[in-house]
Amino acid sequence: MQTIGRAAVLAAAACCSWTAQALDIPAGRYLVKPDHSGLCLDAGAAGQVQQKTCVAGSTAQQFDLSAAGSGYTRLVNVATGKSLDVNNSSTADGTAIVTWNYGGGYNQQFFALKNGDGYVLKPRHSAKCLDLKDWSTDDGGLLQQWNCTGAANQTYQLVPTGSDVASLPNGRYALRAAHSNLCLDVPNSSLSNYVQLQQWSCNGTAAQQWDVNYIGGSRYEVRNVNSGKCADLDNSYTYDGNDIQQYDCNQTHAQRWKIEGAGDGSMFLKSTLDTNKVWDVSNVSTAPGARIQIWSLNGGAANKRWWLDPVVGARNLADGDYTLRNVNSNKCLDVPGSSTSPGVQLQQWSCNGGSAQRYTLTHIGDGYYRILNVNSGLALQVRSFGISNNWAIEQIEAHGGDNQLFKLEAYGVGYRLKPKHSYLCADVTGSSSSDGALLQQYSCNGGNAQLFKLENGPAAPTPPAAITNNSYPIVLVHGFTGWGRNEMLGLKYWGGGFGNGGDRDLQEVLKAGGYPTYTAVVGPFSSAQDRAIELFYQIKGGCVDYGAYHSTHLLKLDGTLDSRTLIRKLDGQGGRPRKCWAADPANNPNNDPLALYPQWGNDPGKKIHLIGHSLGAPTIRVLLQLLRNGDPNELAADSSLYNETLQKNPYTGGKNWISSLTTVSGSMDGTSLGTSPMTDTLIPLLNATAAAAAALGGLNSTDSLFYDFKMEQWGLQRSLGESLSSYSNRVQASPIFDQSRNTGAYDCSPEGARDLNQRIQTFSDVYYYSYAAQSTWRGWLTGHHYPILATNPLLMPIGIYVGQKTVNEPGKVVVDSSWWPSDSALNTRSMRAPAGAPWVNYSGSGTPQPGTWNYLGILQGWDHMDVTGLLSDKSPATVNALYLTHASRLKALSN
Repeated sequence: MQTIGRAAVLAAAACCSWTAQALDIPAGRYLVKPDHSGLCLDAGAAGQVQQKTCVAGSTAQQFDLSAAGSGYTRLVNVATGKSLDVNNSSTADGTAIVTWNYGGGYNQQFFALKNGDGYVLKPRHSAKCLDLKDWSTDDGGLLQQWNCTGAANQTYQLVPTGSDVASLPNGRYALRAAHSNLCLDVPNSSLSNYVQLQQWSCNGTAAQQWDVNYIGGSRYEVRNVNSGKCADLDNSYTYDGNDIQQYDCNQTHAQRWKIEGAGDGSMFLKSTLDTNKVWDVSNVSTAPGARIQIWSLNGGAANKRWWLDPVVGARNLADGDYTLRNVNSNKCLDVPGSSTSPGVQLQQWSCNGGSAQRYTLTHIGDGYYRILNVNSGLALQVRSFGISNNWAIEQIEAHGGDNQLFKLEAYGVGYRLKPKHSYLCADVTGSSSSDGALLQQYSCNGGNAQLFKLENGPAAPTPPAAITNNSYPIVLVHGFTGWGRNEMLGLKYWGGGFGNGGDRDLQEVLKAGGYPTYTAVVGPFSSAQDRAIELFYQIKGGCVDYGAYHSTHLLKLDGTLDSRTLIRKLDGQGGRPRKCWAADPANNPNNDPLALYPQWGNDPGKKIHLIGHSLGAPTIRVLLQLLRNGDPNELAADSSLYNETLQKNPYTGGKNWISSLTTVSGSMDGTSLGTSPMTDTLIPLLNATAAAAAALGGLNSTDSLFYDFKMEQWGLQRSLGESLSSYSNRVQASPIFDQSRNTGAYDCSPEGARDLNQRIQTFSDVYYYSYAAQSTWRGWLTGHHYPILATNPLLMPIGIYVGQKTVNEPGKVVVDSSWWPSDSALNTRSMRAPAGAPWVNYSGSGTPQPGTWNYLGILQGWDHMDVTGLLSDKSPATVNALYLTHASRLKALSN
């Protein structure tokens, strides 16, 4: 259900991928001058358009450019009144470009794509390029269409015939807020739409570099170097406080800015929709993480002014010959068959030292290199000037176009090769380790298939080594309503794919990246305490023991003792349910599932990293507290727990077994959805998700779908043959959720979170990280928050509800407007750190602080499911990059 809708969104994005990179040319009159000849296109004669010596005032050489819709441009000759036209709508190479009455045909509409200081012009119907035949530099050279190369005979200067002059040179800039001296930044180097821009400590990364392009009419486009997305005014609303975000470049007025001097060398960035509205740092804040918004100029205070510092890319590698070895496969970049023919796509192959695997790197300028194969003498380029995923990287004659210029960016243990024109990365298809796997460009995702070691070169600087101070495994802990890898027809909670493996299986993606990873499954509606205990036994091995004291001292919602008790031990004895994990596969008479990491313990190198989503956040915090401090009440109630010879337990304390905790959209302070309404909302949400899984898995209903609420400790189990809907209705009708504090619903309420925070401490030798998310926007009339259009429809009702709810009652946590922003399930303010715990803003680079929550900021435009990749419109590359980058961060810890 949901996946089908989001697939449509992705398909629409793919079909419009050219538009996302196109530059709209402002309406006006221009000369069109081929770069290689310096002549002018001329339509004065009948038949095929030619180039001729430029003649001042010649209307045959002047073209009126205007928008044709969807980012396309039409070019109408002033002398004839006719439009440039690909003859007979042919898609063949060599087809003549003529002029014809404009009729709106796709053969009369052109993309203008930046190439150096000019443009390539691509007919809409063929995706080829306007080309001067045979590289002619003579009067009478003919204009045709040809497969795109990006060479100078396909690159055109568009010279206005009027007096339109840019106030700021085109170029790459870092933007610094005048009042704080902090830099304009995309949080977490995000590649996603809807991410609100922020100010952050200047760090020189691509997330803080911006290509500022003049497009005429006193208008500029501001494009982030890391993501390739444009600074965008959310929904084109010009009310004070509206977000400045990044979004796919779409040539609308929401992405057009006037850049005007403030009189002291700094600049105002004004919306072309209302030039009295400028970029503004919210609340005049000088703190990292303050958001960027639109606000009335009002005299131009310093938080509305920006310094634009030119970014000049430096040579980072010595010119010379190198071998490029892929980090993922350990194979070398290779020209198939040692071919010397143009147009051959590169591959990877077992390294053999031959000249077909050697490449000459030459710094051309601004940090970009030309890469020539030593054997063929041909240059690497992105085929057809392609700017979307999956375009081949081939060898062809060198011509210097932007699709032949690569930035070699040090990353991890190698370098990423980033074509100048596309903002993407060179990539081995399918992350293959096989000989013959082809080289393409693809969205940068941090994976090893996009990393290359440069070997056997002239004193190349050693790339920063991946710091490996530990090899602790990562354990992923799901949130409310979550499930295991084999439930829901194999729909992965972590990644969103079906079956095992592939780029939508986050566990396997991390493992392939060199990070041992396990996926835990605990009670989806159980309390953080019960889940933490289950998590302990699942990782270490043994049968679940909830503890003699805890099982008999449950509390009602009003804080009084509950007469209900839990089944303490799930060991299968005496008719009790069995929930056990075998630590030793050779000693498993009951055929229990195997423990995830039975060697976990105090031995050096046997710690773990825990990553928790949603209710997984309090779960992993409770487990850490139990391991370190134990539980005196449990030891007093059952002294046999001191003897851990037969089975370890979490109650004795002194277990320094956890290196780090990471929370992703984690419930630190609870959600304003509340306790009972949460269960009433989330169980139907679970059923809707199950219906989506069933539909995608080819089932007509969810009756036979495997999903387990895992509430055996309460005596709630699915009966043999019982449908999922009947089972979930029975669980939802249980009085437990309305009466007991021992549920996940209570622990995720503001009051339950407050109780947990009062008893859970922060340990000085453990590293803590947190990611927040937000998928709502603030209504300018009400101030309430509403889900953005990209939010999962299953979550939208929750986002609307929590986006306006307030609470001010005795004994309850006060919920005010600061709670309204959310990821459409959990309030964003709840995700940073537990109330009262220490925290710092952390950029993700540099040294994190132990014993303090290192807050990695807000994933703007991500909803509660996006952050795990489940039923998400985020690409697998985007989600995987987030986790792969963080996994490398965890691997560098030395505690």
